[in-house]
Amino acid sequence: MIRQIRLYNSKNDMIDFLNNLDFFGISPEGLGVSFDNDLYGSNANFLSGGKALNGNQFGLQVLFGADGGDPYLRYNEFIKFLNKPPYRLYYETTAGAFYRDCILSEITKSELNEYFVLQESFVLDFTTPFYRWVPNEYEPTPDTAGDGKIYLDNGESEHYYVYPYVYESDYNGKNGVFTLKNESVYIGASVGSPIEITIYGPCTNPYWEVLLGSTVDQSDGFNLTIAEGYRLVVSSVANEQRARLISPDGTVSNVYQQQDLARSNFVTIPEGQSRLIFHNVDKVEFRYREEWVTV
Repeated sequence: MIRQIRLYNSKNDMIDFLNNLDFFGISPEGLGVSFDNDLYGSNANFLSGGKALNGNQFGLQVLFGADGGDPYLRYNEFIKFLNKPPYRLYYETTAGAFYRDCILSEITKSELNEYFVLQESFVLDFTTPFYRWVPNEYEPTPDTAGDGKIYLDNGESEHYYVYPYVYESDYNGKNGVFTLKNESVYIGASVGSPIEITIYGPCTNPYWEVLLGSTVDQSDGFNLTIAEGYRLVVSSVANEQRARLISPDGTVSNVYQQQDLARSNFVTIPEGQSRLIFHNVDKVEFRYREEWVTV
């Protein structure tokens, strides 16, 4: 059986709560999920008028100095670690490894107990569900002229094609076609997972579509030219939503004003199977965030 609980700060420093007696964690709480259901009575029954996912807290008792070291110094080191917010909780079990973003709610300070150890309550407020990133990328592969097929490089990518080609159609030339299987678990709390897309120049007026079956469910695009060496980064992550053009020297420009407002904008990836199709692009990298309200 595997169980790991670690905390990372904004500088990527790490505290291991289960394998470090300097900061040993016991009695973790708050890894589940709760909803606020809007119910109203109808005779002997209750009908649902909607529900909302409640905010959740993670609690842990932390033992400072359980290895015989100075508890006051260990506590001081921990406070310095916390001085670099926000944080990411890493939680691993036999079901898999997941992250969850969080901020500090409480850290108590008492005095030494009978074992000459500081035992303090540590509480975090979660700001995201549990998640892990699923990466993909596309770069055009020259097809064999006149055979009606576009050959695909499936070497290290996570495409779900049965054959190493697709037949030429409107989605040919400089277009990437991805079949995705999003295994997020929201229990009705959301309808799609956020995605971060990076499009590399040169290209003009790139756009992309999310298809459910043969129907376009969502789309996004930008009316601009991306020069060689530049890249467009578009993210639908709630607390990091952005549309930026980044130059070779790292200069960042917001390009919201070039977004095609005739489209739904800032797409998300539906649960289950869907297709993501890119148009007017050269090289593309993207990653979507599979999310679980509890694991």
